[in-house]
Amino acid sequence: MLMLAGAKPAADTTDYYRLAFGKRPSEELYHLSNDPYQLNNLASEPAFSAPLSDHRTRVLAKMRETNDPRVADPQTSLWDEARYTPTYGKSTFDRDAFIEAYVYKAVGNGVRFKDQPCLPVKSTE
Repeated sequence: MLMLAGAKPAADTTDYYRLAFGKRPSEELYHLSNDPYQLNNLASEPAFSAPLSDHRTRVLAKMRETNDPRVADPQTSLWDEARYTPTYGKSTFDRDAFIEAYVYKAVGNGVRFKDQPCLPVKSTE
C-alpha cells in the first residue's frame, strides 16, 4: 500500500491518503461487521437514512445535555484552539484504563448489537 501526497491511486484501489489526511465528512456511518476498518461511509446511502437519523437525534440530545458548544455554533474553532497537556484528563479519571475498557456497539447480524473492544483483547493465559 502506497500513501504519497498527491499521488493518484489506481482506479481499483482505495485512496488511503485521502482517508487518512483528507477533510472528514460532516456525518459518517459504517457497518462495522462488514467494514471493520471503516472505509465505506454509508451516511449518504438511502437504505441507512433511518439509523443515521436515530444516531443524529441521540448525538444532538447528548450534546445538549452536556452543554457542548457545537450545539450553538457547529463550526466553532474551540477544539482547534484547545491546549492539551500530557496529563490532560488524568486528574479526574484513569484515561488508559478507560480506553482499555471502552467498547462500542457493532451490528452482529443486522438486528442485535454486540460489544466490540477499542483495543485488542488481552489473553488471560
